[in-house]
Amino acid sequence: MKNTYTSIKTLLLCALTGLITGCVIAGFNLLINHLANFSYSLLSLSHQNLTNLIIYSLFILGLGFFTAYSLKKEPAIGGSGVPRVNGLLHNRLNQNGLTVLFYKFFGGMTAIGSGLTLGRGGPSIQIGSTIGQIMSKSFRSDSSISRYLIAGAAGGGMAATFNAPLSGLSFILEGLFYKTSRPLFVYAGIIVLFANQTANSILGNQPSIILLRQAQLPNNLLITCLGLGLITGLSGVLFNLVVINGKKLYQGLSIPQWLKSILPFILTAMILYFDRNLFGSGANLISFPIGENPNPPYLTYLYSMKILLLAFAFCSGIPGGIFFPLLSIGAILGNLYGSLLYNLGLIPSELIIYLALFAMSGHFSAIVRAPLSGIFLILEMTGVSLPWLFPITLVTYSSYLVAELLASPPICESLLDLILVNLSQINHSKKSVPL
Repeated sequence: MKNTYTSIKTLLLCALTGLITGCVIAGFNLLINHLANFSYSLLSLSHQNLTNLIIYSLFILGLGFFTAYSLKKEPAIGGSGVPRVNGLLHNRLNQNGLTVLFYKFFGGMTAIGSGLTLGRGGPSIQIGSTIGQIMSKSFRSDSSISRYLIAGAAGGGMAATFNAPLSGLSFILEGLFYKTSRPLFVYAGIIVLFANQTANSILGNQPSIILLRQAQLPNNLLITCLGLGLITGLSGVLFNLVVINGKKLYQGLSIPQWLKSILPFILTAMILYFDRNLFGSGANLISFPIGENPNPPYLTYLYSMKILLLAFAFCSGIPGGIFFPLLSIGAILGNLYGSLLYNLGLIPSELIIYLALFAMSGHFSAIVRAPLSGIFLILEMTGVSLPWLFPITLVTYSSYLVAELLASPPICESLLDLILVNLSQINHSKKSVPL
């Protein structure tokens, strides 16, 4: 039997990497929160008079130009960053850790904090990966330890953002490595735990979504969950089609990249002026069933508009993620589904919020193709009790199966393929230029 051992030196390096990752990601989230609050305040004031509207418009344009500048200085910060981390771990892409860390941090902050339909999960994962990359180079780690540090810090970025250490570790195995090993589990796990705890000490240790209602398991839960899994699976397939084709459409536009980067700010600001419910990644939409829940037509409108706003922003190539937007879109879909069943007298009103949460996990599973990460993420974000473990698993795997049967590829793999194709075309065009 082969002897294995755990290196104390590497464990200490992992702990240090986790501490740094937690601090950086906590700072990233705090700055986004402050900027988003300020942006929303200006948006609210813009309805009072023309002067305030001009101030808000100039502010949003300023954020747009800074984001475009950041993307020009470091093109590797574009999008969520998860496909690039995947490519880095599998030796298909490379990145300059220091420049990506700097420009992703501030460029992502301005894009997300402006109110665009972008998430902070993907950028946090890429920021974490750069910290792991810098630490591995600073301590001259070998290639295997370097991969553990990069993947662990990437998962630590996810854990610190969502206060979800199990999800961060699970995503490393499902979404980045596609396999596990004892060293990976130990070293990456240490980074994730330290990053999560460090961020908690700064941001506070509270679930991202606090439920105020409790509901009993209904008799028709099995059929209800299977129906929800089918719907979220179909929505996940639609989501991936919109994102990938939107990317191709943006790339086909014969306009400079700086204009592509600013367009989402202009379009989103115009729409937000008329409906502030559409501001940001959609976290405010998840808890609708707990309060005064909108009617099904308005929920249908929200579902459509959030997908459209996500396509405006994400497909342009500016830094920003899709994880939280896809979760909030899933929540809207689950809310709509539950509201219709409630109107038909098939479920109690208290169950609608849980269907929204189940739909978040199902949507994540169909789009990202990481079912365990989706389940853990929702359980950790909400603190949902164990009696709901079976229904959320049923919805998640039903949704996963629908996407598989329809041959919809995982979004991160599709995005990585687009990046590699674009790089290949750029390299080919350079070689074709006569010297």
